[in-house]
Amino acid sequence: MTATFDFRLLGPVEVRRGEQPVPLGSVRQRALLAVLLLSANEVVPTERLIDDLWGPHPPLTAKQSLHNHVSALRKLLDLGQAPAMLRTRDPGYLIEIEEERLDVAASAAWPGAGPRGWRPAAPRPPWSCSARRSRCGAAPRWPT
Repeated sequence: MTATFDFRLLGPVEVRRGEQPVPLGSVRQRALLAVLLLSANEVVPTERLIDDLWGPHPPLTAKQSLHNHVSALRKLLDLGQAPAMLRTRDPGYLIEIEEERLDVAASAAWPGAGPRGWRPAAPRPPWSCSARRSRCGAAPRWPT
């Protein structure tokens, strides 16, 4: 039986394959994975990823850097299975995972999580530049 991945966003961003931690790369690669996981099973547009990773003034090489980070993540998450977990889908990228593989989704089922719980497919991560601008400079906060 092939071990599957478990993703942890509550605390440090972490990926485990079975009981073994998967070594993640740079801080930006971890941030990319977190943004994709927060919108698991939904396409995240390239422009949103650039905005979330680099803010309002991305470098001219941001799009190519994003592609490089996605490629590196694909290599980490490749189990030789088809179809791949991390896919290119117009207009951006999609990570397909089973909901129970993500700790944030599993926590919504915890006792006391409230009647609504919290979904991993948040419309905007709370730390994104666009989310901050939409609140006129208010400090970022988690969705309620």
